[in-house]
Amino acid sequence: MLGIAEGVLQDLHNDHSEIDSLMVVNTKITGTLYLLQRVGRDVRVGGSGRILITGSIAGFMPGTYQAVNNGTKRFSTRFRSHCATRSKTAASRSPA
Repeated sequence: MLGIAEGVLQDLHNDHSEIDSLMVVNTKITGTLYLLQRVGRDVRVGGSGRILITGSIAGFMPGTYQAVNNGTKRFSTRFRSHCATRSKTAASRSPA
């Protein structure tokens, strides 16, 4: 199971730096992709396994007051959907 949490839970009108926003993006997006590649490689080499990427309802909702945090959740939601679709497509092409 892979879940990335924590962030700057402030709106854009509060005082926080661009560095805070970049840290949230780096943790939630870059960290997720890095871990997925590491775990995915092990699953592929092992020939079996599953990866569960957890999400949040915030990935489906507009996030006007927590734009950075909700934006990273939206990325995770869309990326998870893409991975599921790609996995199904790859499975349907593999010989039985």
